Amino acid sequence: MSEHTKSPRISQTPSTRRTDGIILASSEENGTHEAINLDPEQFDDMMNFAGSCFIDTSNLDGEANLKSRESLRATAKFDFDKTSRDNTKYFIKCEQPDQDLYRFAGNMSVDSKMYSLSEKQFVPRGSTLMNTKWIMMLVVYTGHDTKVMKNARAAHHKLSHLEIRMSHTVVFVFFIQVILCAIAACVHHFHFDSIVLEHVGDDHSSPSEPVLLFLSFVVLMNTLIPISLVVTVEIIKTVHAKFITWDNKMRNSNGEGAMANTSSLTDELGQVKYIFTDKTGTLTQNQMVFRKCSVGGTIYVAKHKRPLLSGVSISSLDALGAGSTAPTTFHSEDSQPSELPTVSYFRRLLKNLDSRESHLALAMSLCHTVVCEYDRSTGALSYNSDSPDECALVRCAEAMGVRLFERCGHKLYIAITEEDRHGSHVKTVTYTLTFQILRVENQAVLIDGSALTLALLPTNRHNLLKLALQSATVIVCRASPIQKALVVELVKAGVPDVTLAV
Repeated sequence: MSEHTKSPRISQTPSTRRTDGIILASSEENGTHEAINLDPEQFDDMMNFAGSCFIDTSNLDGEANLKSRESLRATAKFDFDKTSRDNTKYFIKCEQPDQDLYRFAGNMSVDSKMYSLSEKQFVPRGSTLMNTKWIMMLVVYTGHDTKVMKNARAAHHKLSHLEIRMSHTVVFVFFIQVILCAIAACVHHFHFDSIVLEHVGDDHSSPSEPVLLFLSFVVLMNTLIPISLVVTVEIIKTVHAKFITWDNKMRNSNGEGAMANTSSLTDELGQVKYIFTDKTGTLTQNQMVFRKCSVGGTIYVAKHKRPLLSGVSISSLDALGAGSTAPTTFHSEDSQPSELPTVSYFRRLLKNLDSRESHLALAMSLCHTVVCEYDRSTGALSYNSDSPDECALVRCAEAMGVRLFERCGHKLYIAITEEDRHGSHVKTVTYTLTFQILRVENQAVLIDGSALTLALLPTNRHNLLKLALQSATVIVCRASPIQKALVVELVKAGVPDVTLAV
């Protein structure tokens, strides 16, 4: 256990940061240390305790979703001036630094009162502060003791499967060449009539004669290994990689084409049988689009006039009556069917807040952990959350007519934007359920990081691999980079087929 006693210094320069020092971190600043959240600049309108900030850990685990970090109530109301720092006594005891990015445990004593610390107060190195102007933090790990540095590994040279097979083939051919040269040298030495060459004056009794004969046959048989093989294969692979760059069907919405950073890409992709991905956003790009919903037996279908790339934009809502065979389009009385408003029929139902449709729209705009962020230059509103599903539902509720425009602590500010009912409402969050997805009927293996630690033990690895191969899908949640590498290594060693890890 490591201990930090109080004699703090407030610092904003990375070169002066040390453990037991208090630092001020500003919005969108990348941390070069690992610290405990003491006091975020976030209070609600009644100056009640909000005590939370949000960090972006995409540089650590690739997840673009924001994560919430809370401060203790005992430290959130500290005044960090020189007089208050001298009068306040605190004592921190935490565990030794390790490689687990998602776990932290410790205790903080403030004025002889003990408080528990967890990963909810821990801000790792490499994370970016978001949606909060500033926070005060106490440094607990710095330098090579941070979790990021503990997980750092030296880069190693990677060889493609074709290069490995070609190297093995060259070694095998060279081994055959050595055997043939040895046989030829022995035959020449024992069966060639040395008397015939005596008149030439050659001395065949020299001890070095067998070695010279062997080297002579090596020179004669050097064509068994084609010298230009490596060069020829590399040229072919380079040309094949160019076809990936030239493929117009592999361009994104901005017109940018694929970039082959290695010439071994084509032969590696041709051998892939299994694909590993650490999250669904890698494949779907988190482009969540609202398609339909059912309210009281009536199905509302969202029709989109154009492809959706960055958010949810509903052009019309159609209602399918229960038991109807064809969709019936509802629209405003003053609009033509060819000129539908953004949301027509659904917004008309929001005039009655007791309707089922109103309850659905209000639930979608209130039951979440989404935070609002305004662009300083344009004033545009964007939503961030630790779940892209929640952001998609909030955008859909906005298109339906209920707009979330502010979140401050436990207060949510929404506006109902349909005709004849403009105005804002304030709602209070009473309880927050941890976001999780439970699917009982799906045949899948779901393992979290702590259970994976036990499953990767030498005695359990075989059973884990056997169970994974029998399942259609294996989902590993909150795994560290080392655990991801161990899973891929386990499958590569246990399955002969080529795998791809994303």
